[in-house]
Amino acid sequence: MHDWEYGEGAVLVCLDETSKQRTRETRTSLPVRPDRPAGCDFEYGRNGTADLFMLHALLDGWCHVEVTDRRTRKDFAGVLKDLADVRFPGKGTVLVMDNLTRTGSRHCTGRSNPPKHGIWLNMAEIEIGVLS
Repeated sequence: MHDWEYGEGAVLVCLDETSKQRTRETRTSLPVRPDRPAGCDFEYGRNGTADLFMLHALLDGWCHVEVTDRRTRKDFAGVLKDLADVRFPGKGTVLVMDNLTRTGSRHCTGRSNPPKHGIWLNMAEIEIGVLS
């Protein structure tokens, strides 16, 4: 067993985060008529941003997106606490994630020699790419 493999009963969770712009409609849609479907204008107004934490436990068939107003260390810690205490209580959790310093994820590793290259292993990162 390599030092980065996880033990029996542990849950492998992929985690990634991204920011997305929030938008709002600025015009009322045109009503449906017998000769025409409902119409909508594609003009929109900016409405701030939202941050998404994508979590994916592929082997357990579980996926979750946590949406927050900001992406702070406190938000990141809350996502990890929910993962350990609510989603998979009593199980060891192995995270596959990037090394984003903004969230402090570099401080979460308990291993001295994690794999350095394997971004393609992070299913959450792949899902965020598909959503984009």
